[in-house]
Amino acid sequence: MTDLHRQRGRPEETGSGALLARTARGAGWVVGWRMVRRLIGLMSTLVLAHLLVPADFGLVALGASLAGSLDAMAALGVEEAIVRDGGQNQELYDTAFTLNALRGFSTAVLLIALAPSAGTFFHDRRLSTIMIVLAGSSAVGGLTNIGIVEFLRSLEFQKEFVLLLIPRLASLIVTVIAAYIWRNYTALLLGIVTSRMLSVGASYVMHPYRPRFSLRAWRRLASFSFWTWMLSVAQMVRDRMYSFVVGRALGIADVGVLNVGIEIADLPTTEVVAPLGRACFAGFAAARHAGENLGESYVRVVSLLMLVILPSGVGISAIASPLVELALGPRWLGTVPIIEFLGIAFTFTTFGLIAFNLLSAAGMLRKMFATTTCCLVVRIGLLAALLPRFGLIGAVVGGIIGMFVEYGAYTLVVMREFGIKFRHLVRDIWRSLLGATIMAWSLYTLGMGWTSAPPKLLAATGLLVSTSLMGSLVYCVCVGLSWVVVGLPNGPEWDLIKLVTDFAHKFSSSLWARSLKASLGPLGR
Repeated sequence: MTDLHRQRGRPEETGSGALLARTARGAGWVVGWRMVRRLIGLMSTLVLAHLLVPADFGLVALGASLAGSLDAMAALGVEEAIVRDGGQNQELYDTAFTLNALRGFSTAVLLIALAPSAGTFFHDRRLSTIMIVLAGSSAVGGLTNIGIVEFLRSLEFQKEFVLLLIPRLASLIVTVIAAYIWRNYTALLLGIVTSRMLSVGASYVMHPYRPRFSLRAWRRLASFSFWTWMLSVAQMVRDRMYSFVVGRALGIADVGVLNVGIEIADLPTTEVVAPLGRACFAGFAAARHAGENLGESYVRVVSLLMLVILPSGVGISAIASPLVELALGPRWLGTVPIIEFLGIAFTFTTFGLIAFNLLSAAGMLRKMFATTTCCLVVRIGLLAALLPRFGLIGAVVGGIIGMFVEYGAYTLVVMREFGIKFRHLVRDIWRSLLGATIMAWSLYTLGMGWTSAPPKLLAATGLLVSTSLMGSLVYCVCVGLSWVVVGLPNGPEWDLIKLVTDFAHKFSSSLWARSLKASLGPLGR
């Protein structure tokens, strides 16, 4: 394996650099979409938190978890298989569409069959109604046009951006209006159904492919599908068990608190790492076929992400109290310790999340399944030991430990498979770690971070703004100075500068061209 050491100085567009550039261009649209979606979601949460109670959120979250669990159990990963395959074949696409349709229908049947028992088990008959409605949504979702997988395969995420935006906006409008009228969980449910139906319709508007029902290429998909299905089941149990166990042991309201706390704490990861990981999957698959050095690509992507994610996670953890007080209100103060714990913890999942996408692109699904299953046993043991004694915080702490074990294992597998040494990661990440550590220490010492929000609105807002600005300043100064001291080596700083300047250049060129064309009038056509 080629050593991953890179010389000092401004980086050139090597194989990994080209992959990083291609992936970043595609991921820019995904990140943009996630930011827009998060903004829409934040607006929705701010409004709905004042119209609905935590139990409403918990009830729908529980129903969605049950529906998602059954859907994951039937997941075959046909889209990922098409991307890994790298070719274009009508029979392959039609078979993938047919399998997805069967998956949606079977999930709907199971949801309807289990709805009465779920309502009885969780002591709330409303859950049965929610599951029946979500069953119809699942059946419709299975008919999504498989042609849109081309957006992922060719990194055309700008088209996916448009595809996702319209249903989300419509869902927001419907949910807020319904919540204002009904003031109960039905508004959340109606928003989910609206988004699903519009998404399916938009998939046929956005892509000209018209799938047909066929299973001729099922053998070609089977090699990937079995282990994808096994992995999906293991991930389903891992992701959904917390909501189920907490809902049964502590109550539905605590499920709502847990989910909202996780949603806020996980903002940097879900809005940056996850979308870039999605783009990396397609980029890694293309690089694998081209024979590029995937180990070096992994190091460059992870180090670039940590440069941005670390201060974001520390910052969210530090401002948890004023953020919740201002954004959600006093009814949601139970989310503060959850955000403080998970805000920092989630940043370190970057290594494992990108490792997961690399292993998936390389087709190492059996190893991924074994790793996830072993770590799942650890998570179950931690939850069983900590939840009865420490309640909701025990579940959070157990989840953090289990998360570190699992994503650490994924990282170790990638390091072994692709010849990455520990020093390769430390070489590019230590400056980010140093800056985040000094940032956290400074905020805590000054009494600006991890402190209760003042009772007055103006004072709480001032604390939120001043803490954010101070943390950003300290981090940037520390990272910048340490980078200069070691001689401006080729690393994530250069990658970030290059990506930002390239984007700014393309944006300004495009803006200048449009302005010139507009000024010329008919002559510019």
